[in-house]
Amino acid sequence: MAGHSPLLAQLREGFAARIVEPDGNVLGVAVHGGFLSVTKEGVSILAEDAQLSFEIDVTKARAAYERARSSGGDSADTEAELRRAQAQLLATGHDI
Repeated sequence: MAGHSPLLAQLREGFAARIVEPDGNVLGVAVHGGFLSVTKEGVSILAEDAQLSFEIDVTKARAAYERARSSGGDSADTEAELRRAQAQLLATGHDI
């Protein structure tokens, strides 16, 4: 990315990204952990796990999101479930 300072960052569970293909088609991606690298040549994401928007069951993602929110728990597992569901919903273009 022209003019951008180089950057290397760790990604937490539950990150949504967009991939713009050469033909202009935009793909939503739910990224679950990994690393982000920004250089003058572009952006790279090395994900531990990722789901393309067409692979995501929105009904299940919404149910997981509501279940995690209503549990009221502060456990790491509950937080991870909530962030994963948020990323899935955002990658598919749905509001949280």
